[in-house]
Amino acid sequence: MFARPWPKSFPLPGRTVIGLCLCVLLVGLIGHDPWKTDDVISLNLARSVASGHWLIPQLAGEPWLQSPPLYYWLAAIFGTVFSTAFGNMLEWHDAARLASLLLVAMGLTGIAYAARTFYEQEAGRIAPLFVIGTLGTLVPFHDAQPALLTFAALAVVLAALAAWRKHPLPAGLGLGFSLPMAFLGGGLDSLALVLAIVLACALHSRWREASLRTWLLAIAIALPLLAIWPVLLWQYHAPTFDAWWADELSTLLSPLVVDGKRFAFLTWSLWPVLPFSLWTLWLQRKQLTLASTYLPLIATILSLAFFFRSTEMTTAILPLVAAMALLGMQGANRLRRGAAGAFDWFGVTTMTLFIALAWLGGIAILTNLPEAIAKNFRIPAPGFVPHWSWFGFSVAVLATLAWLRLIFSAPRSPWRPISGWACGVAVMWVVLGMLALPWIDYTKSYRKPSAELKVAIGSYSGCIERQNLGQVQRASFDYFDGIRTKPATSNQTCAMLIVQAANGDEQSLKGWRLVLETARPGEKRERIRLYRRTSKS
Repeated sequence: MFARPWPKSFPLPGRTVIGLCLCVLLVGLIGHDPWKTDDVISLNLARSVASGHWLIPQLAGEPWLQSPPLYYWLAAIFGTVFSTAFGNMLEWHDAARLASLLLVAMGLTGIAYAARTFYEQEAGRIAPLFVIGTLGTLVPFHDAQPALLTFAALAVVLAALAAWRKHPLPAGLGLGFSLPMAFLGGGLDSLALVLAIVLACALHSRWREASLRTWLLAIAIALPLLAIWPVLLWQYHAPTFDAWWADELSTLLSPLVVDGKRFAFLTWSLWPVLPFSLWTLWLQRKQLTLASTYLPLIATILSLAFFFRSTEMTTAILPLVAAMALLGMQGANRLRRGAAGAFDWFGVTTMTLFIALAWLGGIAILTNLPEAIAKNFRIPAPGFVPHWSWFGFSVAVLATLAWLRLIFSAPRSPWRPISGWACGVAVMWVVLGMLALPWIDYTKSYRKPSAELKVAIGSYSGCIERQNLGQVQRASFDYFDGIRTKPATSNQTCAMLIVQAANGDEQSLKGWRLVLETARPGEKRERIRLYRRTSKS
């Protein structure tokens, strides 16, 4: 007796995939303050662009050259246009973060197009789910984050190279715009990553025989766009250009850092795209030069090198996810029934558990019941006052019901393990966002300590020195209340000083009187102290 054939139909229609991706990307992107991450730094820089510093963005009033300005340009445009268009409904920082939505959507579209071109129609729908279901993308996708330009640029390059023979002119356009996008988003190292992928493919017969017009079109678009900002910077102030260029070269030539911490980070943050990529390599071990395997494999290897050279693991993983999502596609629908069933069971069980925990935590935050669990949320957020939202509660209920329906009604398919996992991650994220986002915002924002500093400073309008004050804190205080500081030097005569210290550090400073000590709600280690000068120190 023969077993029933494995159905090839995809469990989710295309419009559902698009809606799922938009839902995941929007929840957590808007509706909260700038947080203690790169988020507040990028938003402060974008606001400086909106106020006129478009060539050299400023962090709390000081020039910023650690990354090129394209993301800050986009965020400034979105923040200005959409906060005005929606009036008081959308805060400036929420509107600015829509630039991140645009870039992630661009990246997902590029990966979907490459998957559909190389493999089959259903692959174009599963590829975005691979990405949004990968654990390491959840936080960076919801920040104001310049690294998203590298992610989007690499995805566009993958789409352009996949379409190289069928649509040579659009491929040339895509390649021509993706190179400056990578450079103006992440600098020389991001440009080197994308360019290395292109050059590696140029050695392959599929792309080596491409039309010369395609290459010339890409070069004609890329070169002027690559040069325009550096040339303007050089014309504006040559020493500033020299300092930026030296820093870019230093970053580009930095050595690989391979250690256990990075491998551990890769293990969990690349789930579930990692095991599917390894399975693809095993299946295609004798056909690695096949174009549909060669391109994502080369992109994965070079993105892995990019990751091990970067100092920021959480953002350097994004290009790797884009490349591995395309690589894992070839093995996603070739799992044996037993393996597919085991993965599906693991995904359903794990995500149902996490969704239940998200509900338990959300209810505890909103109602203070059960008491034992609610206490664990009150301790790190003293003073937090929950606000019940019927809209948020209703959305969380609908998302959970959709998850239950998917569990029991989705047809068996080789695509079900991935689609089920991605849907589970999406529902968990939505439940957390609808029930717990205000609580998370309360603990991650510097709005409260910034307001306390503003009150303590009062009518004083002179300069304020700083000591050990980080970029995140500087950006937050400037963004919320316009508090700007200067580095402490022996020549300063500022009457006030802001110090970032650890809890338990000595409070007294010679020549200064402590005015205020504050911290984010629930912060156990970090302390922000404001001093007033009493004498010449």
